[in-house]
Parts: sequence; C-alpha cells; structure tokens
Amino acid sequence: MTRQDAMATLPASPPWEEISRASFVFEENCWETCGGYCCDIRHGDFTFNLLPSEGTSILHIGDEYDWMLANGHIPPDASPREIVFDFGGPGPIRLVAVDCKLKGVCGGERMRPLHCRIYPFLPIFNAQSELIDIYPASIFDLTCLAREGKAACTLWNERRDIYMEAWKSGDILKPLHHPLLMFYFAVYKCAADNYLENLKKNAMLASLDGAAFWQRWELLYLGKRLFDAPAIREMALGVYHDFSRVHGDFLAQGS
Repeated sequence: MTRQDAMATLPASPPWEEISRASFVFEENCWETCGGYCCDIRHGDFTFNLLPSEGTSILHIGDEYDWMLANGHIPPDASPREIVFDFGGPGPIRLVAVDCKLKGVCGGERMRPLHCRIYPFLPIFNAQSELIDIYPASIFDLTCLAREGKAACTLWNERRDIYMEAWKSGDILKPLHHPLLMFYFAVYKCAADNYLENLKKNAMLASLDGAAFWQRWELLYLGKRLFDAPAIREMALGVYHDFSRVHGDFLAQGS
C-alpha cells in the first residue's frame, strides 16, 4: 500500500468504540496507596479558591467528546467547558473539560474517557507511531515532579518505567495510533515543556513552599501566566507539519 493509499483509507476519527473497550493501565486497588488522588485531587497543601476542591476535572479531546455525547456517554448534568486553541493549522486544537465528583466510584455508572483510561501516563509518539516518551497526564503531577522529584501518584513513581517497557514492546497502545490522537499527545508535550520552563523561571514561585506556593500557583495558572502561547503555537504547528507529511491532512475543522 502506498502512502497515498494509506492516507485515503485513514478513518476520519480515532476508533473510539475500540478504545472504549481497551485496557491501557490497570493496577488493582492502586487507589489505596494514594487515597484515590487521581479521582479526588487532594493534597495537604492544596487550598484552591477557583479550581475544583472536590473531585477532579477530566479533559476530553473534542472528537472524543462528540463521540461520547452522540452515544449517550456524557452525563446529562455535565457542564462541559470547551477549550479551543488556534495554532495556525487547518483546524484548531479542541478540548472539552468536564468536572467529575464520583471520586473513582464510577464502575458501571458511566464510560471512562481516555484521560481516565491512561492516567497517570500520557504516551508520546513520533509521526511514525513509535512511542518515544511518557509524560504525566496531570498538571499537578507535572508540577510536583518538577519541584519535589516525585508525583502524588504512587503508580507514576513506582511503575512508570515498567509501563514504558510494556507499551514499547507490545501492541497495547495500537488503538491510539491514529494521527489525530498522536498529534494531540505530542502537542501536550510541547505545552508541558513550555510550562516547566516558565515554572522554573518564576522567581516568586521558586521562593514559596507548601500551601503558599499552590495559592500563588493557582492564580498564575488560571491567568495563563505560566504558558507562552505564541511559543506553544509555533511548536504545535511544527508538530502538525511533521505528522501531516506522514499521514496527510488528518486534522478536520473542529477536531
């Protein structure tokens, strides 16, 4: 099959039905080691005024949210918040945030989105679908790692390298090899790297610890002061060009 043939047969959307049935991360009762931190973001120093103080906020890729909504998998009481980032490509990056207060008690109650199914790991692929890295799937874990050298999630601290090896040597992540998904993951890496750079450069945050750090951090984070949007936009466009050279124009308007 030629590159043109492969691009012609590429499904417009990732295989969400297959993804919804797949198990990417499974650690029985891992929540007992951290108090269910992934589903109820609690930390002794978290004293947020605006961020959810009970439960957590789950990010859906826009295309995933549309599929889940069309198939009855979004709760009727959900209050989705759309996040759109125009990076200069043929369509914007679109995420949908939905607050969840089930605190992990969701078995049989609702379909778990991809964010939940891969937490605490977010796979980073190159344009050839090769796994090149794993990043924390939470801004909180990313921040704790940068400041303390470990995450609040014990699964990340103890099993990250094991998952990296298992994912690289097997076909567990094959359902995620759609260019739209891999592109979103790669752009996340760009944004995370930019965030870490700005976090380290912030002298005020560097001088704070504990609750004082997180109180100031919340204001800067929500005010988008810890991100350089033009730099992220430029990196995202470069990533898009890398992927489109291999996969064609995979990013439909509104994805």
